[in-house]
Amino acid sequence: MTDILQMKKDGKNFYPKTHFKAIKGTEHLITLYDMPVIAQTKYAVIQEPDSRTVKTGDHLPFGDIENEGIIGTVSKNTDIPFQVKDGKIYIKRDCALYITVHFQEQHVSGSFYFYCNCYVTRDGKDTQIDRFAGIGGKNINWRNDVNGSIAKNFKKGDVIWARLETNVSDFVNIGLGRCRIFQIYPITNKEILGRK
Repeated sequence: MTDILQMKKDGKNFYPKTHFKAIKGTEHLITLYDMPVIAQTKYAVIQEPDSRTVKTGDHLPFGDIENEGIIGTVSKNTDIPFQVKDGKIYIKRDCALYITVHFQEQHVSGSFYFYCNCYVTRDGKDTQIDRFAGIGGKNINWRNDVNGSIAKNFKKGDVIWARLETNVSDFVNIGLGRCRIFQIYPITNKEILGRK
């Protein structure tokens, strides 16, 4: 097999189309449709009467893995870099994941906000790293389905979990519907991340 060489122009690295052709067999960048879905979780929506006691700051659990290897991978792949346990995602090795989520909530009515924040526990410390999804306003529908996604690098030992932030209580139901988890290439381009 021919080695792929790093090319430079005016002292800066660049990747011509032939790099993608050599690696992927095509001349375009990888799209969402090219990424394998490596797991999908079951519904974990909290129903009445338990939903009536859910309040801001509470953990919203992920459902157990429903199936693995949905698209582009072998079913029951032993190399999946995480496991879902106790409503949290435990990272088994360094990886980058793209997680799409579907949260839903149902309450009486009125003005409110509802955020589902993404936290990571690393070395015993809980840190909010992003917001999965959110909605807010006046006279919001009594039932709301909110979709969102994150793409992040994770380290072995990280624990990913979701936390509710809201100004209401007494939910009819609230929680995480299905989510899909894709394994992606590690995120390294600081310009893409909006950092310098």
